[in-house]
Amino acid sequence: MTIILAVDVSLARTGLAVLDDGQFIGHAVIETSAKWQRYQRLGELYGWIQAYIQKWGPDVIAIETSAGWQRDGHDSSVTRDALAQARAAVLIAAYNEYERARVRIVEMDPHDVRELVCGNRNASKEQVQAALVTRGFTLPTMRKRVRVDGKYEVQAVVDPDCADAICLAAGCWSEQRLLAMREGGIL
Repeated sequence: MTIILAVDVSLARTGLAVLDDGQFIGHAVIETSAKWQRYQRLGELYGWIQAYIQKWGPDVIAIETSAGWQRDGHDSSVTRDALAQARAAVLIAAYNEYERARVRIVEMDPHDVRELVCGNRNASKEQVQAALVTRGFTLPTMRKRVRVDGKYEVQAVVDPDCADAICLAAGCWSEQRLLAMREGGIL
């Protein structure tokens, strides 16, 4: 039994997803206000990550590397700086748990994750979400105000941060299974 906690890092909305032996068992979103000072937002993120680690007791914590940020449109230095600091807060919380309970920390390139989940390193968010649904995942939704035929209405849409975290968790689980098969001489 392997519990994977995947974290899709952002300073504004960090998505979390939990898999237990490949089965989706939980998700959360940590939101911080843009009105807060950055240190307050980072402290809040750190505290919530620690709380969710305690709640779900993962064996593995998966977090994306920063390798794809510029390729994925995060091209301003301010945005990259905020993402790097948020990622550091998550890694420090994960490291504290590693020291306490020997939880493994896995860092994965987002493009490698997309390839593991849907066979295409450059898949769009829609393609990744379709691949997750094909694999049997139910994607969490959120209510969002959208414009339809010139007027606004509230609709349920897939929560992109949770979907990204589920993709990361599924990619990590697939990679862990492949590694186990290689070590066992099956591949």
